[in-house]
Amino acid sequence: MININATLSKVLENKEIPLFESAYGNLPENTFPEKIYKLRMVNGFSRVKFAALSDVHVSTIQGWEKGTKIPTKTSLHKICSALGLPISYFAEIT
Repeated sequence: MININATLSKVLENKEIPLFESAYGNLPENTFPEKIYKLRMVNGFSRVKFAALSDVHVSTIQGWEKGTKIPTKTSLHKICSALGLPISYFAEIT
């Protein structure tokens, strides 16, 4: 199922989280790699921090951002839980 309308701003619009006041708010998020990169940048996470949050290796984060790897559902749930996002934000790969 592809959900091209699931942007970070839409999924967080009812939450009082000032994520989009940063310079990263306008980054594209049409693909999974763009969404992962944007989440990491908006939250100010290094790849190391994001890898720890996702319980994966740093090279896995690099693969996600390059589009050469796809996360497991477990990893997606960890990311969404830690960041307060609904899993529907990543609907295109679930």
